[in-house]
Amino acid sequence: MACKLLLSVLVFLVIQGNLYSQKVQRIDIEEDRLPAYGIFGSYNFISYKTDITQVPGVPNCCPEFIDGKGNSFSGGLSFEYPLLNFELFKLKTNLMFNIKGGVSGYTGQLKASEEDYIILHDQPAKVGISHNIDTRIYAFSLEPSFKYRIFKGFSISAGVNAGYVIVKRFSQAEVMVTPENEGTFENGTRSRNEESGVIADVTKILYHATGGLHYEIPLNSKGTVWAEPEVFYSYQLNSFLQSDKWKINAIRAGLTVKYMPERSLATPLVPEK
Repeated sequence: MACKLLLSVLVFLVIQGNLYSQKVQRIDIEEDRLPAYGIFGSYNFISYKTDITQVPGVPNCCPEFIDGKGNSFSGGLSFEYPLLNFELFKLKTNLMFNIKGGVSGYTGQLKASEEDYIILHDQPAKVGISHNIDTRIYAFSLEPSFKYRIFKGFSISAGVNAGYVIVKRFSQAEVMVTPENEGTFENGTRSRNEESGVIADVTKILYHATGGLHYEIPLNSKGTVWAEPEVFYSYQLNSFLQSDKWKINAIRAGLTVKYMPERSLATPLVPEK
């Protein structure tokens, strides 16, 4: 559903941008840009890489959790400041400093499967067990980066995201999935080790290296309001847990809407009479 919404928004923006692209003086804007202020949001495709058997301090019979995935959202404010305007291979280009600040979501699920034996109908029987840990992880984040314009409209960026963890909750369960509708654990049910709470031993600040692709689309004829579809890859440099490996990487597909003040032309001096 979220992917379809993002695609619909992107198609609308491309159509909208074509209406104004001929009217906006893009060469002037690209040669001598002004600071821009905006808001952003993204849909995050989360990937976990782990080497754990349990949430710290919480009993779990899983041999090992290796990976996981999930989906989440991020959003906040952005500011962009032009640093250099220069010509490269006869193309006008720019180097800009950008900083985003807001809330980043890293929610996902760790999942692993194993086989075990129980006594069923007075005989040993093989059963399939699913180990699930669902997380809710959010952080206040700052993401400074440098953006380099490749050619008109398109730019690439590289930076670092530092996120202070504010939500770190989990819920877990081990569920017997096969055989269906028969067989139980030692507690007389088809699930065990059901727990929830706050994840312990968490690193306070998460650091990610980020890289992004961006494309600017004008939303008015004056060139003061712009939409910027963008996609980022974030690779975690440290671990979510202090004592065990738990990497949280993400692909973020989103949109920044930014305002660039209209350039005011210098008022010519009028000789005094």
